[in-house]
Amino acid sequence: MSRKLKPTHITVRRQILVDAPQETVWKILTDMLHWEDWHPDVSRVKQLGPLTVGTRFRWRHMGAAISSEIRAWLPPWRFGWSSETRALRAAHDWRIYRQTNGLVRVLSMEDVVGWTVRHFPERMEKKVGAALDLWLALIKSNAEKQARAAGIPPVGKLGHSDIIPEEQPEETPGEEVTAEETAEQEHAVSSPGQE
Repeated sequence: MSRKLKPTHITVRRQILVDAPQETVWKILTDMLHWEDWHPDVSRVKQLGPLTVGTRFRWRHMGAAISSEIRAWLPPWRFGWSSETRALRAAHDWRIYRQTNGLVRVLSMEDVVGWTVRHFPERMEKKVGAALDLWLALIKSNAEKQARAAGIPPVGKLGHSDIIPEEQPEETPGEEVTAEETAEQEHAVSSPGQE
């Protein structure tokens, strides 16, 4: 009789359509010093440098102290970071796509590894999914509120359409960085020349 192996990591994806300009969504998402103004579970954000790849920041989410580093910075469509807590490591990636109907599609992906995933995979997947759903709902609400306040009328019904491909200077939307790859990259940087 074989035992079912528990996963060592989980990947959760969520998306939402937003009736606001891409630049508005980008500003809300990347203005991390103001996250706590609109997200009830975020506090004590401290940015330790300019907004660019490699910049570290510290913050609290649902009371947990988190140390993060920006891993993707391609304005105004891609923002991502890696994070570490005592219990897990995560890679979080955001994509903001303009669509032909004037809406933007915001895609959020999180890859998580750690003992909490190994021991409680279903619970962690639900918890991460609920957290992403909340982030997306709050970003949508704030972006649409700001767009209306700026006099930008709604484009109409929210519906499905093709995503407009953007010129991507170095990466394509299909590339993803997982928490395991992030850990491998960090190990290679911290111990150069070692195999």
